[in-house]
Amino acid sequence: MRIPGPWGRIARLLLLSWLTAAVVPAGCGGPSPEEVLKAVELGDKYAVDGKHKKAIAAYSRAVTIDPDCKKAYVCRGMSYNESGQSKKALKDFSKAIKLDPSDSYPYEQRAHIYRTVLHDEAKASADDERAEAIRQKRWGDLQKLRKRKKKR
Repeated sequence: MRIPGPWGRIARLLLLSWLTAAVVPAGCGGPSPEEVLKAVELGDKYAVDGKHKKAIAAYSRAVTIDPDCKKAYVCRGMSYNESGQSKKALKDFSKAIKLDPSDSYPYEQRAHIYRTVLHDEAKASADDERAEAIRQKRWGDLQKLRKRKKKR
């Protein structure tokens, strides 16, 4: 999903900020977390600047260091998709799902590729349904937590 002009840069920055806050704590932490985090942050910087080839290289470095770093797969998938390499993006989103099937974002991104690039509505709809089920479960969990806090 490409947003042209200065709004595109702002949107990418906001998305990467969100991913860093939401995904990194649960997504990277293998053999050398500091080195992985540096590679991911460098990839984020390049991605925000629209330098997707360099971003892909940085995220690939993170994956080499820690093959279980979900954020690196998600972000590399985004960079692949932005640079027109949708099949590679699809593989990265699938790997991120395998690493953490409880995250709706990779399902959403994979559904987008299935729908807009591969024109496979059945797979796109299945991923959309999975993503929605995850969001609904999280919403339900949040509501339960709020009720528990009110009782205290």
